[in-house]
Amino acid sequence: MEDGKLQKPVSFHAAIRPGEPIHLTASCEGISVQKEGTVAQPAQKRPLAEDDVVKQLKKTGGSFYGADDISVELDGDSFVPVSALNELRRETLDALTEKLQDRQKRTYVPEHGREAETAQSETGESTAAAMPPLHYADTQRPQPTKCYVSVLQAEQAFAALRTTGTDRLYLPSDLMDDPKTGQLMELVRNVKADRPGFELFVTLPTILRSYSEPYLKRLSGQVKVYDGLVDGFLAGSLGGMCWVTEKYPEKKLSLQHSVYTFNRETRQLYQDCFAPDSYTAPLELNRRELEALPPQNQEMVVYGRVPMMVSAGCVKRSLGACQISHTQKQLSQGIPAAAFSCRLKDRYNVEFPVWVNCRHCMNTIYNSVPLSLHQYLAEQKRRGIRAIRLDFTDETAEKTREVLEFFSEGKGTAPAQYTTGHYKKGVQ
Repeated sequence: MEDGKLQKPVSFHAAIRPGEPIHLTASCEGISVQKEGTVAQPAQKRPLAEDDVVKQLKKTGGSFYGADDISVELDGDSFVPVSALNELRRETLDALTEKLQDRQKRTYVPEHGREAETAQSETGESTAAAMPPLHYADTQRPQPTKCYVSVLQAEQAFAALRTTGTDRLYLPSDLMDDPKTGQLMELVRNVKADRPGFELFVTLPTILRSYSEPYLKRLSGQVKVYDGLVDGFLAGSLGGMCWVTEKYPEKKLSLQHSVYTFNRETRQLYQDCFAPDSYTAPLELNRRELEALPPQNQEMVVYGRVPMMVSAGCVKRSLGACQISHTQKQLSQGIPAAAFSCRLKDRYNVEFPVWVNCRHCMNTIYNSVPLSLHQYLAEQKRRGIRAIRLDFTDETAEKTREVLEFFSEGKGTAPAQYTTGHYKKGVQ
């Protein structure tokens, strides 16, 4: 299935009668499922029309399906909330997906030292092409999953570069003029010589304003100095994406998880306009929703404190502790380096670290414990994603090395405290 161009045709039949649960049947490729929804109520004003039901059942965007044939059976004057119809449509398509997946069991078995993919037909016979893949799966043998690393601080970057498991390093643009930049770039040069395929990307600020132009101009100068070492950029906003495309069309572009990639139409638009090298899977999606995303150029965050909020409102200023005038002129010039200079505490006395970036007048509030999906690494690698990603925030250099070795080489132990985020439960 080609992203954004082909969908599986699905047929719907809805039966709605006052005082009875809605019944919705969905059929695809000889498989049918039926689900019950909310109880239809007698219409008090305008009764539900067939066109109303058809309109909601056609809304299959973001799924693998396209409504091919819709029939509606209405008995009497009924009323059903639109939200109830939409929820029933989603539940029915989810159940249909599970049935189709049961028919197409995909397993991976070792073959000459590599993983070979086989499909199992309804009769139980093993065949290479029992049916086309349901998800955006790579039909070729899965490629080795890479390990990408994102850091906030220079010492974390040094630790990541000195660990052989790092295939790509995302370095914050603010560190391009750090006092240790020269030493850091020399190490990058050595790593590139020793490890062909290693890449260095520069992470742009999530929030860019009109007074960011002088900053970006200086950044361009710094990139020029180390031009042979910088392979691309990680952008977290449309402004950053446009800047990279205009200024560095020859370099690679990766999309941060803050860039909306939930549906295929948006992803196709990004592909047409920006041709990104990779994109980061949204942090809000659960495991089933993640399977709907094309894996070939996907990187997925499997470790790191999740940003709860990126705010242009300054926590320190709200507390009266900010000593910067925040004029455009001052913000475009020399400003103290960003740091975890304060923490927020909730009603349970749980502390949330805040990365205060005065240079861009931006605060990032991180979760109290890191995300860690170490239990699901094999599952992600079987999906054929491009890379797992480790996002380091307040970790020491030693902790950075330990976590990286654990995820890339299986050394050491899992984090003592962690959360699986939305991976199992999705958005609530």
